[in-house]
Amino acid sequence: ERAFTLKTYDREAYARLLEAMTPDNMLVTLVARGVRTDRVEPFYGARYGFQELRGEPYQRLQRARPDPRWHLPAPNSFIPRRLALGRPEGALKLAGKTFHLLRKGGVPPEVVEKLEPFRDVVFTSGRALLRQLDEVLGPTERERYLPEILRDSRALPSPLLESERARVWYLTDWRFRQPKARMILKFYTRGASATPAEAMLAGLYVAGFEESLNESGYPIRQAGLGYSLAATTSGIVLRLGGYSTNLPDLLDMLASRLKEMPIDEERFAAIKEATKRGIQNAKFDQPYQQARYFRELLLGSHNFTRGALLAALADITLEDVRAYAAGLYGSTYLEGVVVGNLAPAIARAAIIRTLTQLGGEVLPVGERVREEVRALPSRANQVFSEKLRINNSFAGFHYQVGETNPRLRGALLIIGRVLGQSFFFNLRTRQQLGYIVHAGMGQTQKTLSLSFLVQSGAHPADYLFRRMDAFIPQFVEEFRRMPDKEFENHRQAVIQAKLGRPKNLTELASGLFWVAFENDGKFDHVSEDIRAVEALTRSEVEEVLNRYLLGAGRKRLAIRLIGKEHSAGKPTGQAVTIPESARAVRAASG
Repeated sequence: ERAFTLKTYDREAYARLLEAMTPDNMLVTLVARGVRTDRVEPFYGARYGFQELRGEPYQRLQRARPDPRWHLPAPNSFIPRRLALGRPEGALKLAGKTFHLLRKGGVPPEVVEKLEPFRDVVFTSGRALLRQLDEVLGPTERERYLPEILRDSRALPSPLLESERARVWYLTDWRFRQPKARMILKFYTRGASATPAEAMLAGLYVAGFEESLNESGYPIRQAGLGYSLAATTSGIVLRLGGYSTNLPDLLDMLASRLKEMPIDEERFAAIKEATKRGIQNAKFDQPYQQARYFRELLLGSHNFTRGALLAALADITLEDVRAYAAGLYGSTYLEGVVVGNLAPAIARAAIIRTLTQLGGEVLPVGERVREEVRALPSRANQVFSEKLRINNSFAGFHYQVGETNPRLRGALLIIGRVLGQSFFFNLRTRQQLGYIVHAGMGQTQKTLSLSFLVQSGAHPADYLFRRMDAFIPQFVEEFRRMPDKEFENHRQAVIQAKLGRPKNLTELASGLFWVAFENDGKFDHVSEDIRAVEALTRSEVEEVLNRYLLGAGRKRLAIRLIGKEHSAGKPTGQAVTIPESARAVRAASG
């Protein structure tokens, strides 16, 4: 290793290495079927041949000149020249979660007790918090525990940009202390996903944009940066991250190309064909994946069938996508977050430059599409059935519970822990009904739910339905008979799960975006959730379980997917079909 690994820059060593790379020192190994061999390797018995090139072949190598197609890469402007860490700034709060984390981390009770007067107090900065802690902690306590207190305090974001056209939140990096940052920018656009044609244009636009940046993408990734563009029911989401020094430059470059579609007809045809195959092949996905697709059609508000999407895709041309790109940002509204080691003023200026580059008008509030969940009617027992082109069958129950709030969510989290274990043990381990078995609590937008699913290659969907139906009252009784100690163990497990920290800046940015724009800006919602779980009585949890699985609050959508080799009878319950709004193929707006 010492002889051949160059670990430090040494110009003379590099020169000696390059000077030795001549035809006289070159050994070429050719491994192929049918080559001439006239020797046998003595240890392994492998046949090989050896030939030394002389004469004209050797002279050709000596006369070789550089091929212009091979050259050093151009200078990479995205490689950071400095990686300085800024001082973290922003508000801090000794939240309820902070006290749980400190106790979990082994901070002595007497130290935690000294912090109680500051519970839920918001400090304008880390310095302000430290000044207060200096007054209550002794020198040894400050030296030992201040880093943990700062680390576990709740960092609160601040508005970075607030205008009629944008709302962007900023959160500095207190935890990871890396010279990196992340941005999530969501552009609401006019007519997003209003029709299957709009949805297909958006998908082709994103694929074409990424294709057009293939060559640029390599130096960007080499410089430790990354980006992605995605089409959603609301519009377009741009994510980017990496070394913070050059992140504004990357955003400038991407913004300058967002309204363009510089690909040729050949590449567009390949993208369109790949999109078509992807939609067509989805009917061969695993049943549990197809069940998600059907549930979104049945309960979502801006989804379309594969048939409607394929019909819309057929007539879309490259010119259509170019026109779509040129007009996409004509009316927009931006929601975004910036997280990490990027000065607020620099981040704000970069986002303002992006909005200026895109131009356009403000998208009115009434035209900003937000994904909604269709509420099932009271006491609903709906059943959707579909014959599959693959062998496995699937049965799934989806119980809508209601709009999220800390107490209801806490009760469902406790129920979900017990439910997942019991459902898997009874239907997978004991009854061996299928190889994919799952049950638990879920949340779509602000709607909470309990879901059950089984996928099987051996049993038809109707049989799975009967076994799942039989399990539910058994589980309610099992939960009622659970020992108090076991119930408390599940409560504590839910609280411990709430104490998890983001593993990286990407998770931190995604979590902040969800809280800021999908959870009503409740930045300390975890502490609220923990308090709710701690305050729940066992009778309250049991009442939720009875009400929504067996009682007056029950609202169930069942999905029955029938394998091609299985048969099915008439469904028990109200048979439902895909809404016409998801099947319709209408002309694209604009």
